[in-house]
Order: sequence, then structure tokens, then C-alpha cells
Amino acid sequence: MTRPAATCVVATAVLVGLALIAPARADLGPPPGKRRVSFEVRVEGLTAFPEMVLVVYPYSLSDGAPTTEHAVLRDGEPLPVGRRSATPKLWAVKKADYEAFAASYKPTFSSSDPALEAFFATGKARDCGATIQPVFELPFADPRGSAVQSFHADAIDPARCQLTQAPPPHPAPTDTGERATPVAAPPDAPHEGNAGAGTDGPSRTTGGGCAGCSTETQEGERWIGAAAVAICLLGVAAARRRRTAPR
Repeated sequence: MTRPAATCVVATAVLVGLALIAPARADLGPPPGKRRVSFEVRVEGLTAFPEMVLVVYPYSLSDGAPTTEHAVLRDGEPLPVGRRSATPKLWAVKKADYEAFAASYKPTFSSSDPALEAFFATGKARDCGATIQPVFELPFADPRGSAVQSFHADAIDPARCQLTQAPPPHPAPTDTGERATPVAAPPDAPHEGNAGAGTDGPSRTTGGGCAGCSTETQEGERWIGAAAVAICLLGVAAARRRRTAPR
């Protein structure tokens, strides 16, 4: 085997190994004893304040590539939150102000949204001060099919936003001290790491076990393939220069 060919073989082997490692890291599931669940936010009592809207921002529904979005909450309706979302916050906005903004707003569905960021910088949105803590993993002993954080709207107007956090609709065993019916692990779930077990929340991205890493994995594979070809071409070019160089 010539030296350029040997260089190509070694470089390709190393890069292929990196390509195999990257998806393995991306597909890591929850730790042992836990399963993946969806997370939702719900606020009740909003119909008592028809001149106001409650907006979630920052927010993203994506389980894949991070996006900058927002969502308007409806009374009592759970809102899914994507695993790649920034920590959401709740804002009270006058209905007339929001409708004026929404009339010409066009979402980017990308990592940045200048128009959306500019609207929240105008001071027309009042921070409700509610702490949202997304939970995407639960123990198998927890009977809940999803994690829901609920609030009740006590007072919402242009000058204030008061919310009361409600207890979870299906308390975990540690909350009540009662013995709950365990949720059995899927029969094909690995004993170590429980990779791939559980239910993923809604998302615009589709694909295999790690929707949150699908875009990054594909980009990495393309980069590795291009690097292997480039190394081989450089090796061949160097060999040709050595052959044609005067002795």
C-alpha cells in the first residue's frame, strides 16, 4: 500500500470513529430509574380578565434545533413546552397591544427573532414573576403521564399580574406519602441508562431517539465526511509533487 493510500485509510478510520461516537452521545436517555415525559404549563381563571392576554416568553416548542418563540395561553388549556426551550416566563399584555403587534408579526422559527425581542423591550408586557420549572424526566414509580405546572390567575391588569401556583393534578408519591401504582419500564428498555424509554413531548422536529440532537448530528456527519475527502486529496496531491520534483 502506498503512503497516500495508507494516509487516507487511517484518516478515514479515525473520522468514521468520531462519526459513530457523536450519535451515541446524542441518543443518551434519562438516568436509570427514570423515563422521559412531556412538560406543560396551564393557567386557569383567565376568562375573568378579557382585556388582557397571558403570553409565554421566552418559549419554544422544539425538541430539536433551539428556536425563539412565544405563545398565548388559553384558560385552562395546557401548553406543551419543548425540551430545547429557554426557561419560560409569563407576561401580561393588554389585548389591544398584543393584537396590534400580532397583526404584522411574522415568526422566524429560528434561534433569534428581532421583532419579538423588540416587542418585549417596549415595556408593554408586564412580568408576572411566576417561576416555571420544566421537568422532562420522572421516576418509573411516578404515575403521571406528563409533568404539568399549573397556576391560577388572581389579578391581571396593565398595572399588575398576580398568579398563584396550584398543586399538581396528579401528585407524585413523595408529595402525598401514599404508595402509587408504578409505571412499568418498556420491555425493550436497557437495564442501564434506560436509554430511549418514555414519551417525548410534541415538537416540529421528527426523527429518532434524540430529536434534540438530530440537526447537530447530521451537521457533524457532513463535516466529518468532507474532512475525510479533504485529507485524502491533500495526501494524493503531496505524493504527486514528490514524484514530479527534480532529483
